[in-house]
Amino acid sequence: MGVMPRNVHECVGSYRPFGLCSFRHNSDCQSVFQQILMDTLRNLVWATSKHDVYMAQNNSVMHWSSLLQRGTEVLHVAGQVVPKQKTHGARTLSRVQISTMALKDNLMVAGGFRGELIFKYVDKPGVAFCTNAADNKNSVTNAVDVYESPSGATRVTAANNDCTVKFLDAERCSLLSRFTFPWSVNNTSVSPDGKLLAVLGDSSDCVITDAQSGDSDSQRAPGLLVLIGLAPRRARPGDGEP
Repeated sequence: MGVMPRNVHECVGSYRPFGLCSFRHNSDCQSVFQQILMDTLRNLVWATSKHDVYMAQNNSVMHWSSLLQRGTEVLHVAGQVVPKQKTHGARTLSRVQISTMALKDNLMVAGGFRGELIFKYVDKPGVAFCTNAADNKNSVTNAVDVYESPSGATRVTAANNDCTVKFLDAERCSLLSRFTFPWSVNNTSVSPDGKLLAVLGDSSDCVITDAQSGDSDSQRAPGLLVLIGLAPRRARPGDGEP
């Protein structure tokens, strides 16, 4: 296993393996640096094509185009963030530190360290919608996802440290349902058909639920379909050698 380079300059003229990944310097590309506040954050870099990469850095999101050989700021949230859509729940935010993001079909969703949630269309000016999605303002938005529901509508999920996963309608910017768990939710993933939701959090189990069950009754806990233990089983007396 090689040593992970501290910055891009260490990679010049070299090729260093690091675990399952490799780092190679591309002399045709401008160096792009990213400041990551916590090593537990996820989805701070998002590629929408082989030429387009979006990178979250503290109070902004940058778009890097390998074709144009330049970066452009597409979201700046160091000051006041005012939503264009004045729907129910929309509120003005300020000084958002981005903790995670996701992009699909020009819709970028970003989460913040104080439970913030921001909808931004990268091909349009301004912020479409923003709010504080967490019950506790100190609850980090750990992960967001944009997916297509079985009906074809665009949906957004937000996983927070307040032990909830929230489902929102992307077009109406409205809360559809919420699932509550006994631990902080760190990440979620919706199946390609939009019917199942996998949930990971501060637990040794992975929970797979029916992603639609909350639509009819937002107060009802989701029906548990599968509970997968992720923690290794402790050896017991009489167990044979592996």
